[in-house]
Amino acid sequence: MDGVAGGGRLAVDDQGVTGPLGRTGVRLQVRPGGPALGGESIPSRMYADRSILLGAVSTGQAVANSADLATVGVVSTLDASPRALMWDPATVHATDLAGIGALGDRVRVVYADGDDSFDVLASKGVLRRAQLDPSADGSDTTFTSEDGIVQEVMASGDPYAYEHELAEWRKPVRFELLDHSGYRPYPALVVRADALAEESVAACLTRLVPLIQRAQAAYLADPGPVDARMPELSRPYDDFRPVSRAAADDAARQLRALGLAGTGTVGDFDQARVARVITDALPAIRQADPQAGLAAVKPGLGAGDLVTNRFIDTGVELR
Repeated sequence: MDGVAGGGRLAVDDQGVTGPLGRTGVRLQVRPGGPALGGESIPSRMYADRSILLGAVSTGQAVANSADLATVGVVSTLDASPRALMWDPATVHATDLAGIGALGDRVRVVYADGDDSFDVLASKGVLRRAQLDPSADGSDTTFTSEDGIVQEVMASGDPYAYEHELAEWRKPVRFELLDHSGYRPYPALVVRADALAEESVAACLTRLVPLIQRAQAAYLADPGPVDARMPELSRPYDDFRPVSRAAADDAARQLRALGLAGTGTVGDFDQARVARVITDALPAIRQADPQAGLAAVKPGLGAGDLVTNRFIDTGVELR
């Protein structure tokens, strides 16, 4: 977020989307993450490039980076993560995540490297560590060309695209939210922990976070105008499947149908839920990397180190 006067149309290119933040006089840039960072984590990028105000980091990932790359969630983008596992019901005979785990080496669970959730699911016994394959790169090639693949996807979009739009597939899929495993990190927008002490950052967040909350509520009330622009906004990323209007409309429906958006105050955090995330994540971090993994976790870490409702407007609600 910068102080340049806003106005004009959105600029869309492979570096992100830049444009005016409503009528605030501020210009906002939204940059791509994930595979676009070339393997670098978002917390690492935020500390390397301090011009970045907010990053999309789950509370689970924040646990694993809480010592030297500490971040604090200031608003949750959804009440539950849309991340899910998806499989071909004709060849992978399971009905839920536990069923996937029970299949053992008959299936391969493909996900993006650095995703902490899968170490946690293995630690909890939901999945088997031998099933895990962190080689996903955002393409659909592995899923469509190999048998026994269980792939991490976004439930708000990917199942629809595979069933209705992807020429190499166009047949039924089954999926289940990772949230259903009982491990429930928040998808959140975070700031660097040290930035909260800066008066200018706190003043910005005091105004910005309620705008984000109201934008979430406004989108869910009338997603059409944003959905209509998704093909344009996704077009610059040639390495990935563009988002069609139909897929965007389905994603908006799924936010409600799957309970991802929740009800009540938009964007706030339940401290008890975050504390449970810490409790679940620590054994997984210990098992995955007993030395370096635990060294990256802040000693005595608590929910208040990871999230804050300080900037939340409790009057912004979903019903």
